Amino acid sequence: MGAWRPGWLISARATCGQSKLETWLCRLATNEALQLEKAMSHLEPELRAVLLLKEQRGLSYQEIAESVAIPEGTVGSRLNRARKELRQELTKLGWD
Repeated sequence: MGAWRPGWLISARATCGQSKLETWLCRLATNEALQLEKAMSHLEPELRAVLLLKEQRGLSYQEIAESVAIPEGTVGSRLNRARKELRQELTKLGWD
């Protein structure tokens, strides 16, 4: 069995030269999104929720605090923890 390689690298090599650049870029982005989703799934639900409210919806700390009924300071600490754990999970998947 060969060495493990990140999924996006395998797909990128498989499509490179066989498809249009747009198709290759689309596949690369899709594979990275799938890896991000996998890494996010390892976060505790309360960390994932706060991170998604901030990064996906663009809510302020105050808006997040009101949405999930926690103090603003807790929003900040959960965001820091979520980002740290997400970075660790992505590193495990081969992201730099």
